[in-house]
Amino acid sequence: MNQKTPGELAFEECLNAQGIAFEHEPPLSFTTKLIDYVVDHPTHGRIYFEVKDIERSPFEGAGSFFQFDPYEPIRAHIEEGKDKFKDFSDQLCALVLFTQATGVNLMMPHVMLGAMYGNLGFTIPVDTETGIGDASKIESKFLVGEGKMVRQTRNQNTRIAALISLIRYHTFPKEAVAYIDTDDGRSREEREDDVFEGRAGISEEPTLCCTVWENGTAKRRLPQDLFRGPMDAWWACDEDRQGPSFIGERRLALGIDKRH
Repeated sequence: MNQKTPGELAFEECLNAQGIAFEHEPPLSFTTKLIDYVVDHPTHGRIYFEVKDIERSPFEGAGSFFQFDPYEPIRAHIEEGKDKFKDFSDQLCALVLFTQATGVNLMMPHVMLGAMYGNLGFTIPVDTETGIGDASKIESKFLVGEGKMVRQTRNQNTRIAALISLIRYHTFPKEAVAYIDTDDGRSREEREDDVFEGRAGISEEPTLCCTVWENGTAKRRLPQDLFRGPMDAWWACDEDRQGPSFIGERRLALGIDKRH
């Protein structure tokens, strides 16, 4: 048995916190490959999870900020997951991504969905006679071509039902602001003193966040009763649309997914 990676330990923490029983690298009858985790679900049967630690920052090797590619580390690990699930054509599989590397953002929808479906871009209708575009109708879209799940002529990696992002999120700044902004009859300065002197009871330890990004092209869907903790979220795909279908209570209260 291989030594467990930080990502595997984080995933076990996530499973244990929600009372999800699992097996780590069990022998399988239909393949010689070891899959990191297997969960027996009461209605969906066995679910296979492969965990990938993203250790390299997308800033590495970039000559300038404009050469920074936020999709590349994610897409590279989707490729690795594809190879690992090669023998799993009829099975329910999911790829878990964990990172502590700078510049890898596993919580931004345009990055995660862009890695899956295509680079985020913009379209604008242009009058072919005048050559003038209508800026009022500009739209942001995922442009098919580089995504790992969708190509110009086909869908691929349909064995992977979802990507699951795991990160350790520092909630202290948001919780501190919420505490300071709460009117309890005292002055704001007194509440600030509570925070900075440790009397507010706010932990500075990061909290594990789990986000499920369904693959809209997958053969099978991950059961939606999994990964529904207070710091979890789901981006489900229904009727050709993908958006947040669940955000955990604490995560919602902290506004972690709020886009400004």
